[in-house]
Amino acid sequence: MPYWLYLLLIILAIYLIASIVLYYIQDYFLFKPEKLSNYFHFYYENQETEEYNLETRDGAVINGLLFKPKNESKGVVLYIKENSKSIKGWGKFAVDFTRHDYSILMVDYRGFGKSTGRRSQKAIKRDL
Repeated sequence: MPYWLYLLLIILAIYLIASIVLYYIQDYFLFKPEKLSNYFHFYYENQETEEYNLETRDGAVINGLLFKPKNESKGVVLYIKENSKSIKGWGKFAVDFTRHDYSILMVDYRGFGKSTGRRSQKAIKRDL
């Protein structure tokens, strides 16, 4: 077998093995969760909130906060945060909506904050 063909097969094998490994560990690169205790109390200065725990069909619990405006609400905004931390840190952005009289609902993905359940892209899409 020619040397270049042997080298090409080795490179191809390394590439395939690396691709398979990266596929199975991609969640560790995509998601950076912050877990919170079930006893954690959310507090945001000058913000009125209601905490919700929604149970999914497969038994996971999705935790969320509803931020309410001081006046009558014009509508509800579903705020889908990034794939890091928890709503503990993202709640500070709710004031941008509540000051314009919109309610805002923020939820934590599975495995983030107080939410439970096994995290996967398919499960997160189904939950939302």
